[in-house]
Amino acid sequence: MKSRGNVVIFALIVLLSGLIVFFIIPFSGKLGTYREATLSFILRTPPKFISLEVSVNGQPRVVNAGQSIKIKGDEVITIIDVKANTFFESYLSADIEGFGNPNDLGTAVLTAEMRQQMLAVGVKSVPVNIYYIDHKIASLPLEFEITEAYFVQRLASITDPEERIKVLKNAVKTFPDDISFLDELDKLLLQKKDYEGLIALYKERMKARPEDLNTLSRLSKYYLELGMFNDALVISEAIMDQGKATAVTYANMAEAAKGLGDKNRQIAYLEEGLRLFPGDQSLTLDVGRAYEDAGKKDKALTLYKATADNTDKKEILVTLIEDQVKKSDWKGASETLKRYVKIYPNDKNAYAQLAMCM
Repeated sequence: MKSRGNVVIFALIVLLSGLIVFFIIPFSGKLGTYREATLSFILRTPPKFISLEVSVNGQPRVVNAGQSIKIKGDEVITIIDVKANTFFESYLSADIEGFGNPNDLGTAVLTAEMRQQMLAVGVKSVPVNIYYIDHKIASLPLEFEITEAYFVQRLASITDPEERIKVLKNAVKTFPDDISFLDELDKLLLQKKDYEGLIALYKERMKARPEDLNTLSRLSKYYLELGMFNDALVISEAIMDQGKATAVTYANMAEAAKGLGDKNRQIAYLEEGLRLFPGDQSLTLDVGRAYEDAGKKDKALTLYKATADNTDKKEILVTLIEDQVKKSDWKGASETLKRYVKIYPNDKNAYAQLAMCM
């Protein structure tokens, strides 16, 4: 009797040890799945998600935990089954967030409609949430593979400017390196004089491209349009710090200084720009105008005379001609007018003035 009792005790010890090992040490394969399901049942905790079986246009796919469901956005997708470590699989459900039913298991969903709605708000993916009763145990992204050709095709069918702007914003966000989308969006917003929208656009781009000259230059330009002169100066100075300043950079800085009421600083920026870019005609004209505004007409005329043989700026030539006629410098006026009518041959008044001078 005593020996038989020892055997029972030994068997109980072995069984208990086995149970302890079973519950403490994780296993793989079917045994591990059974262990997890047992623990979930005993401890009354939500089970661990394993995989999702879906059908895309009739083709089955298995999506494991940590993976995503990638589609083009023109298919029919059906969630067939959910696998988790539980004995009660009927309690499992799947929900494509924002679309379909609270439980989309077995329901065919048209992804083309989803894609159109999502792109309208600039979103490329939507979560597929996995539930055990009311507990969310996993979330898998349903990702749309959007191409540039998709946006080009869609834009080709849109004529309404507001709708084009909406689509272009999504295109720029999705493909930030495609300058064609950015340029058209810039053009449409500029036509509306939506400088706030333009500033928001380029400020967002600047976060990812703090050294992009095109982004910085346009941002500075639109700050000027809104009279945000200090902000424009900060951006232009950032361009200078990178050693990428152009004639436009100095022109923008001068305009900002003028807006702040600092004419001396305005002229200093323009003179420095002209020193670095002596052949820039727009900058030459800006310098001359700044001189005139500051009451330095003689300095402006001296500058215009020095560039008269190389410029095609109407304002420079006209100002010079007017001064030469006023001073009865008929020879100088004739030479300047001859150059003027070559550039602007349809100006009949210029021919009459030339005849008078000659």
